[in-house]
Amino acid sequence: MMATVFKTAEPGVNRPVGGFDSHTLPLFVIPRGSHKTAVLKEPKVQQQRKKLSESVWFWIYLFSTAGLISLVILQGKFDTRQDLEEINFRARMQTYEDDTGNSATDMPTRTTDEFTNEQIVTLTPLYILFGLIFIVSWVVLWKQHILRKSAENQSDEQSSTNSDPPLSINH
Repeated sequence: MMATVFKTAEPGVNRPVGGFDSHTLPLFVIPRGSHKTAVLKEPKVQQQRKKLSESVWFWIYLFSTAGLISLVILQGKFDTRQDLEEINFRARMQTYEDDTGNSATDMPTRTTDEFTNEQIVTLTPLYILFGLIFIVSWVVLWKQHILRKSAENQSDEQSSTNSDPPLSINH
């Protein structure tokens, strides 16, 4: 037996109101062959699991992964450009020192050979940031979906062994 209920705008007029046309009532099992009072038994409805893509942690995980991949891909271009920028910076600072006769910065005076292999600005903080976000979001996502799924499977197995046998129809 299934019943449909329509929301109405006016008495006696069936039409969709508020974006919902109708609602379906749950099915009820009525034993046949018995003229005595019928016992209604509502079937068990499983709770619908959220999709993986509906989780905020999935999207954080996805974007942090994309950030790490893009950092790895762009590392070479960044290093080349940063090296040029730092060479220009050091040249300007040395020119400024020569013109004024004073040291322009608090950095100790070093030769250009000492600066060739080290950069002032690196991508290490971004690697650390995206790496931490990646790890935290993966752990939370794993706990929410993988562990919950295994716990639900275990509870389903226990409930199926403890449930009542199905209602038989006697004529």
